Formats: sequence, structure tokens, C-alpha cells
Amino acid sequence: MNVQHRPSEVVRSAGDAVRLSSVISAEDERVLVRVDIPGTDRFTSSVVSVTRDNLVWSIGASVEADYATPLSVGDVLYARNRNGSSVLFVRSAKGVRREVVTLPGRVQGLITDGDERVWAIVREPFRGGKGSPFDLTSAIHFERDASIGSARRADGRLAVWLLRVGSWSHSRVDIGDEIMTGEASFAGGCLVLGSVRSNEDGTKNFGLTVHRADGGIGHVYLREYDLSLPCGNRASTLIGCLATRRPVKTSDIPWQGLAVVTTDLAGFELVTRGPEWDAPVAQPSSGKFLTIGDLRGARRLFVRGPAAHDFEIPAAHSILDAAIGGETLAAIVSSPNLPPTLQVGTVEAWARGDAIPSVDLGQTILTGGQFHFRIHAEGSGTGSVETGMWVCSPSGSPKGLIVLFHGGPMKTWSNWSWRWNPWPFVAAGYVVALCDPPMSLGYGDAAVQAGWRNWRDGVAGRAARDVAALRRELALGDRKLILMGGSFGGYLALATARELGASMVVAHAAPLDLARVADASDVSWQWAREFGSTQNSLPIYESSSVYAHEVPASIPILLSHGLNDDLVPVQESLTLHRHHRAAGGYAELVIFRDEAHPLLRPQNLSAWYEWVLASIENGGCAA
Repeated sequence: MNVQHRPSEVVRSAGDAVRLSSVISAEDERVLVRVDIPGTDRFTSSVVSVTRDNLVWSIGASVEADYATPLSVGDVLYARNRNGSSVLFVRSAKGVRREVVTLPGRVQGLITDGDERVWAIVREPFRGGKGSPFDLTSAIHFERDASIGSARRADGRLAVWLLRVGSWSHSRVDIGDEIMTGEASFAGGCLVLGSVRSNEDGTKNFGLTVHRADGGIGHVYLREYDLSLPCGNRASTLIGCLATRRPVKTSDIPWQGLAVVTTDLAGFELVTRGPEWDAPVAQPSSGKFLTIGDLRGARRLFVRGPAAHDFEIPAAHSILDAAIGGETLAAIVSSPNLPPTLQVGTVEAWARGDAIPSVDLGQTILTGGQFHFRIHAEGSGTGSVETGMWVCSPSGSPKGLIVLFHGGPMKTWSNWSWRWNPWPFVAAGYVVALCDPPMSLGYGDAAVQAGWRNWRDGVAGRAARDVAALRRELALGDRKLILMGGSFGGYLALATARELGASMVVAHAAPLDLARVADASDVSWQWAREFGSTQNSLPIYESSSVYAHEVPASIPILLSHGLNDDLVPVQESLTLHRHHRAAGGYAELVIFRDEAHPLLRPQNLSAWYEWVLASIENGGCAA
């Protein structure tokens, strides 16, 4: 076993749970960030201005808004979504607020050319067809691309509005018949939008739609790659984007990297092809991109591009998001033991590896326990498959081991998780392992190949071996073993329960009968891309599925699900609950009436932790 330890200080919990979610923009005198503030039943978004006084960055104005973009001379344009429409208002550098535009629908992004134009990406409310028998009913009528989520939200199409700074005249932009994804950027005088087309085989093809200054519209869709996350620069004719290889043959696996497309759509170049799968977040100058990618349990920051000498920008923690402007680089850093924290410094200081100061956003951190990262390799040479695991331990003798499997499956435990946080369980006296099984990001092609279209043997089988090895190493074989996860993580918890002899399983929104889930899911195209259609590839779906009888009745299970889940139908948890009880097992099921796939409401999250912690202490029963 190849084990590398990464010592670190440990946090037990984050104080007020204000969530720092993204960096909107960075300038030499001001950085805009978005934070989500918890209430009783929802989070409220605010945009916080962080300003510089000499060399010290500190909090300035905080404005309740969903989106924002900086304008000239210190002004900021904000968008606030309320009751089916969006109010846009300007706050001047002196703090004077003025409403300028109200748009129908929910603003989902603001893009500026840095001068006199702003484009608002707006999800418009659903409108029925003229003369349809359903016009005066609550029905949503689909001809194609039917979606539970769209019906529940009564979503209409994404629209683009052009706003003129100053006069604030506004007009709807003709985007043709393309379906937009909501991604947008500005490059070389062109508005660049993410777009998507549906294929007859159930898959989707993601590309870019370019709106030129002369009113012309161009599209780029590639057979081999999906293109997403457009990243422009007003002075550049190059568009950076994330290229995702589309598996064509059953032996193909996906991978991602930075690609560049020209605004005239005549050129395409794949810039990176490494294990980091890095995606662009900024283009500070023509052909030079700031990218973020995962590698062995950490999200790293790079400078790449056809006009750049590739190098990594050192950072002490994972990079959650970043923006660059002038000589200033602002990044949200995080790790499984550090809640998202804003760091702002000069580009030169970041590149040298200097210690970048954090901006005090009023977060309180409590410390305790131990924390390390380990790599586990199976096989040798080119056949070696690496996986990773963060291990969080209490200060005293542990009561047992809790394993958290992440969702995805193409995700990783590189950042702090509010939803699946290990530290409440560490505080209760348990060792918690954050398991990155095969197909996790940052472990190279071999790890993806091991699990692609082979979830039971390639992913679950390897995950079980990694957990068993850790349990032996920590001498915890005679203590509780509790397996947890959401979505794909819940699937893994249930799939490994018998082999590992789990004491209890906690699963949220877990897909079990994969063909049944694929046919009903709003992301059925993702299932089709990996496994093929359910009509033509049913045996592959069946071989990777977990069936109710495979979870021993001797293992108590706690199940939860959002009633409005449009990715994994709630019937998956309901069916398992009924079968497990009928087999004589102990099972509880909590259905959240106001949640979809993830748990998002603060009160629900708190109740979930209280329920699970009480159940663990009572051997599977919360009462």
C-alpha cells in the first residue's frame, strides 16, 4: 500500500455557516463576491464588495442580490429575483441606489463588455402555445425534451436582454432556435453563449453560439467534444472553453481539458490533456487562461493557453473559484477541513508562492481532532489505479468508523462540504473517511477506465477494499462501521454494505435500479452517454444496479429523499424502504416535501444531522 500522509490543522465546525460561494470579479481596488446567508427555510444571496485600503483588504458594502457586474467609475449593477421577475438596480460608488430595469423571469447571469453594454441571461416564465387546450390549466405541454424539473418550476426558455449603460434602454436579443445553457461570456466584440442540442439516441451535444457585432449568429458543435464554460476577453478573438470528450465507442472514456475556439469559429485547438481536467475561469490577456483542475485530493490553479507558458500558481488549499483583474488575483480557497475563505493578493505574490492573507468575513472556526490525506494504489506500472481518502479523527479513542462516499460519480472530496460534513461526526467521537473511489476527479485515466460502465466491480468493489484496508490499519474491525452518501454516494454505501459488514447505512436520494432511474431522470442523457440506451444496453444497467434483496436485513438503513427530485425519482428510496421492512430489517425513510435532489434548506439540513447523529448513537433508531 502506498500511503502518503498530509498533516494539517483541523476545523470542527464553521461558525455562522454563511456560505462564500463565488468570486464575481476582481479589480485592483475592489473584489465582488457572492455569499449565501442562511434563514429558516432558505438561503438569501448577497453580493459583498471587498475593498482595499493601502495593502489591506476588508469588507465594504453588502447588497442583497443574486447577481452583479461592475460598471465604470465604481458603480455596480445588481439583479435581484423576486416573484417571477427581476429588478436590476445600480449602486453608485457613493452608495446611492437607483432601480433601472425590471425584466420578466429570473436573471441567471450578467455579462458586460466593460464599456457600455450589459447582457442579462434570463429564465423566462413558461408560456403555453397559442390555442393550446392546456393554456388555462396547470399543465406543461412538451413536444420534446420533457423534464420533471422544468414542469415543477414552470420554466420557459432562456432569453438574452441587451441593456445600454446610462440610458438603460433594453431589448430582447434574437438568439434563434438554439437552446441555451445559461453560460455566457464576451470575447472580441462577440457575445458567446453555451448551447445544447438533443440527439435522437437520447444523448445531448453541448456547443457554443456566437453573436457577432453585425448581428450574425454562428454555432460550433463537435462530434468528438462537448464545449462548455466559455471564457472570453474583450480584446481577444479567442474563446477559452472546457472540452469534454464524448465517448463514441464502448471502449472510450471521457476526459476534459482546456480548448480554444476563435470567434469566427474557424479554429479549434485542444490546449491541455492531463489528469487535472482543468476548466477555464478567466482570460486575463489574449490566449492566456486561468484554469482550475483537480489532482490527488486538491483543486489547483494554473496559467495555461496557446499564448502562455504553462505553470501552476501555488496555493496552500484547494481553489474553489478565482477571478483576476489588473494586478489582482482573488480566490476562494477551501479544503475538507477549511470552510471557503477569500484570499486576495497581487498576481506576482500568488505566482511566487507567498502567503496570501485571508479577508475576514466574520467566520468563526473551532479546531480539534487530526486530519490527513492518503493515496492507495492497486496494480503496477501503467495498470496502476490510484484512489484517495481524507481521514478525519477525533482526539480520543474512536467509537467507530464512518465512511462518506461523494456523489457524481465524477467528483472529489477536494473542498469543504456543507452537505456532507465530517466534523459533526468527528465531534461525536468517530473517525470519518472521505473516500475518493475510481472515477473520482484528479486520479488520471486509469481511475476513470476502472469504473466506467462498471460501477459494481470497478467502483464499489475497489471502494470496499480501500475501506477494509483503512479499517485494518486503524484497528477498528471490532467497532461500528457506518456507510453514508448522497446520490451516487448513497448507491456506493448500499452496494458495499454486505461485503464490509456495515453496522448501518445512511443513503440520500440513491439510484438503485439504474435502468429505471435512467428512463425517468432529467439527466437521462448522462446515463445514455455512459451505459447506452436502456433499450439496447439493459444488461449493462442491470449488472451495475443494486437491488433491495442485496442489502442484508440485519443492517439498519436510514433513507431520505426530496419529493421533487428530478434526477433520481423518490420511488427509489420508497421501494427500498418497503422491501427492507418486509424482509424483517429496520429502515426509516424521511421524505422532504420541499426539496429536490440535494438538501438545500437550512432547517432541513439541521434536522437531517440531528436525526442521523441520534440514530448512530441509538444503534440505528433515532427514537
